[in-house]
Amino acid sequence: MLRERGPVLAVIRPDAKSAGELLGYLSRQPGALVPATSGVSTMVLLPKLPPPAPARVAPGPRLPLGDITASTGSDRTRWLVDGDVTTDWSASQRTDADLVVDLGRARPLAQVVLAMGPFAPNFPRRLEVAVSRDRERWDVVWDAPVEPAIVRSALADPVRVPLTLPLGGRDARYLRIRQTGRHQEYPWSIAELEVYGTSDARARP
Repeated sequence: MLRERGPVLAVIRPDAKSAGELLGYLSRQPGALVPATSGVSTMVLLPKLPPPAPARVAPGPRLPLGDITASTGSDRTRWLVDGDVTTDWSASQRTDADLVVDLGRARPLAQVVLAMGPFAPNFPRRLEVAVSRDRERWDVVWDAPVEPAIVRSALADPVRVPLTLPLGGRDARYLRIRQTGRHQEYPWSIAELEVYGTSDARARP
């Protein structure tokens, strides 16, 4: 689908067959904008669609994490895996920031868990999660705000506040977590980072 690749600009001529019906249909699409209209044509801008939410797969074992690299705060990534929810890695939400996790080898992934602990107010305003086998080509599996998931996590486990994002069983060695939202006051914090394979977490060829 074109809108999954990027924004689409539709140009509709008034003398085209069913022009009015087509314009009405496009204008009702989520996020549609009509930036310009003239006697010659009407333009409708359709924004890029987020990827469909991956299917939830029953999680298997918790996977060991290899190198974790960060766009900022690299000296604090050790606190993501120290087993203590009172310590955290953090980054500003005034600009994009990301973490890349090397799992050592490709394997089917069920979910990633970002435990927020007492840093829940510093939740990411929007997350993009992508996976890769070679760290060159990335497939985005999640791109959306996380407020509803944070609320559910806090109600279910108010101590750890585990923000759980499904990965749909995708085969990958690398996992990239990117914060793309904005907040001028609160940073983005993660107390503990966990990745789970599927019930059959063997690497596939």
